[in-house]
This record gives sequence, structure tokens and C-alpha cells, in this order.
Amino acid sequence: MASIKDKITRTTDGSSYPNVARVVSPRAPGSDTLLVDGLSGWSEDTAMHFISYRLDSAEKVVEGSVRDCIGVANKGTGNIVGFKVLLGGNDEGNKVGDIIQPGPSTLWSDYLAQALLNLHNSDGTLKPESVSYEALNSATEFVEQGSSIDFNDARLFKFGKWVFRENDVIKACANRPSDNPGWLISTPLNPAVIPGSQAKGYVKQQYADIEGNFYTRIIKSGDTAAPVTYGEWMQEAKDYPDVKTAKEEDVQIGWGMILKLTRIGNTVSARIDQINEIPAGVFSPSEKIPKKYRPINNTNMLITGINSGRYAGNTMYRFAKDGSITGHSAIPGRQEWYGSATWLTDQPWEKS
Repeated sequence: MASIKDKITRTTDGSSYPNVARVVSPRAPGSDTLLVDGLSGWSEDTAMHFISYRLDSAEKVVEGSVRDCIGVANKGTGNIVGFKVLLGGNDEGNKVGDIIQPGPSTLWSDYLAQALLNLHNSDGTLKPESVSYEALNSATEFVEQGSSIDFNDARLFKFGKWVFRENDVIKACANRPSDNPGWLISTPLNPAVIPGSQAKGYVKQQYADIEGNFYTRIIKSGDTAAPVTYGEWMQEAKDYPDVKTAKEEDVQIGWGMILKLTRIGNTVSARIDQINEIPAGVFSPSEKIPKKYRPINNTNMLITGINSGRYAGNTMYRFAKDGSITGHSAIPGRQEWYGSATWLTDQPWEKS
């Protein structure tokens, strides 16, 4: 029930902009009920913050009349009950015609901050004491010896945590990402997957095993061809490369040409810097781009040939998302080759 003690309050009922009201009946100082000409758009779910002020004959705000207030709207009667002045001066009551303007006032922001600081540090991180071990443990299901759960089971679509403590337990589970004991966390996204429904929905599943391996997949529903689609488990590396740890790797792409690849996160940088001969015309070498570098979409890379210090022409490489390589060169003979490209990958990282 709405109360002026509410710390987290709404500023509208969600259907329309809240009405800027006028007082239609005087309110004596200290009275907790104020009658106005309408409360359309005001929320009755929580208390509402608003400012009260008076206008002079020139429709200008009367100096010293502004008050920061809180109250609970009753749309049926047009009353604001529990009326209380929070800031701006003493409660001097209200006169007919005073303006009551809802909105996020100074105290609205302060009340919200007070509520958030009960659970969060000032930098937004969660306080350790905000969630008790008992609360976390009560939402955890321990899968015991003799049990077997299919990771595609709809029971795992709900929000929750499942602990697989024994080797025999996890190895008895179908569609598992790992043979090692560990922890499964399922997080329904909005909207959630509803088995048997054609409505679109999503569930994110994450599995961490005792060896420090981490796996993620997305489960989707709503496709008429396949009511539920189970995404492939993707493993994240323990030593995923960043700016400091990334190293350039040489990859053969045919006829002695070397593609130098560097991956940082999901971004791949490629370059060619060498002297070599590429056959003229269309070519398709047997070599492939390693899986961890493959682009999300087919990507072209143009390299320039230099001969005796002069521009000789270009060669176009095409790197497909399946790792295959094709290209076309307009210039035969031995050249200095230079070029670079950058693309995104969605492949898991694997050590070479």
C-alpha cells in the first residue's frame, strides 16, 4: 500500500503525463489532506513527490511560496492524503488556486539515493551484506548422486542455480558442456522461454566447472520451425587475450604468403608485410583461417604490391566465416606486399 514513508516512488502511473493540478479547497496548516481539481496520470502504487507554489496576478511564482511535498494520490476523490511538507519552509497551508506540480523533486532524488545506499556502495557496487548466504543458498538446487538432468530440460529455463558436486552426477547429464563437476546458472531474459509456446523468449545459461573452465549458451523459443533452439555451448578461455597479453600469430594462406593475426577480445587485426609471388588470376588456396580468428561475416582485405619503389597493383583476399580463403590478383611476379584489415569474431578463444 502506498505510504509517505516510501523511499522509491513513481512519478507517473505509466499511462500519461501526470496532471499539474490546482487546489480547489483551502487546506489548513498541518492538515494532511488536500483537494485538487484532478489527478490523472498520478500513480496510486506509491506515494508521489510534488511541489506546491502560488502565482500572483501576473502569473509569476510568489517568492517564498514553493514547498517540496509528498502525498498519496486518490484519483477517485481528487484528494492527496498523507500530505506533508518536506522542504522549503514551514507548512503554511494551501489556498484555492495554488499549483500542485508532480515530478522528481529535490527530495525525490534524495529518497531514491537513501534507498539505493541501503544495498549499494556509492560507486554502485553491491554491498556484501546486501544478500545473505541463506538467501543465496535457498535458491540453489544440489543435484545428488543417482540423479540425472538433461541440460535441455525446461526445468532449467527458470532463474536458479544448480550444483553438480560429483563426477558421476555431471557425467549422467545429457547436453552438458563439461565432464567436470561445477555450477549451472540459468537467467531468463525478457521475455522468458515458455515450452510449448510460440512466443519469443530467451534463457542464458552459464556453467563453471571446478577446473576453472567457463561455458555460456543462449536458448531461444518462438521460431515456428523449431519451437525451442538450443545454442552451442561456447567456452571462454582462462587466459583470454587483452591489450597486454595479445600476441601476433603467423598463419599460412597459400604460396608462402603469411597473414599476421592478432586477437584482442572479439576483435581481430590482420596484416601482410612481406616480399613474395602470388599467382595472377582467381585463386583458392587449401589453407584456412584458424577457427578462433574467423570473422562473423565474410571479410575482404586489399593488399598493395610495390615493385622497385613503384605501385604495381592490388590483390584482393576474401576471408569467409567458415575460414576458407579466396582471392584475385591482377599482377604476376614477385612484389612487396602490404595491407591490413580488422574484423569481429564470435568464436571461442583457443590456445595455439
